[in-house]
Amino acid sequence: MPIAAFHTIEDLRAESLKSQRFEATLLATLSALALLIAVVGIYGLMAQSVAERRREMGIRIALGSTAAQAIRDAVAPGILLALMGVAVGCVLAAVSSQVLEHLIFSVGALDPVTYGTVAVGLLALAAVASLVPALRIAAVNPSETLREE
Repeated sequence: MPIAAFHTIEDLRAESLKSQRFEATLLATLSALALLIAVVGIYGLMAQSVAERRREMGIRIALGSTAAQAIRDAVAPGILLALMGVAVGCVLAAVSSQVLEHLIFSVGALDPVTYGTVAVGLLALAAVASLVPALRIAAVNPSETLREE
């Protein structure tokens, strides 16, 4: 019987892992999209909060508060929300990790290094998304704020 086709080991391995690669790529893409939506949401929430509290922050600065204190007060709610979200997310990830364990190669389902790295990364992104709108407070002129109605 003649040989129909020749295949290399790499071709056979790629073919056998095709569905797992697709699932991993889909999961990574959806995760990146969720992260982008979360960062944009935090930024929007903080921008709205800073816009609403602009007068308050201007009065605080006029009464002796430093711009750094005002920025810290504006950033704190965003970071607090991010801390709560990361805590809830870690608990839910630990619970659901058994379902997704077949998609993760060479990483344990409850790997503390992975959880820690992801948590720190998410908190850093949330801090940046909170800090960018809060930096607008530094540009607030207290005398103009007091003159406004």
